[in-house]
Amino acid sequence: METWTQPLSTAPLKLLCRTDPECGEGIRANGVTSQERDRMIRHSRVAALEALNEQTQIPVRGAVIVPIAIYK
Repeated sequence: METWTQPLSTAPLKLLCRTDPECGEGIRANGVTSQERDRMIRHSRVAALEALNEQTQIPVRGAVIVPIAIYK
């Protein structure tokens, strides 16, 4: 998570919106005001950070087994 939080926090908002299908469709919809577009674009960053947080947390207790050495 540490690796991606900083880049997502500083990425251009319009770039993040382009990678979010919901945002892309929303800003191109007819009748959308500039304020609504700005809100949708800002929300794309929040959604990306929330998805990152959800995908990097383990909800139940678990274990990670890392091999120390591999022998042939």
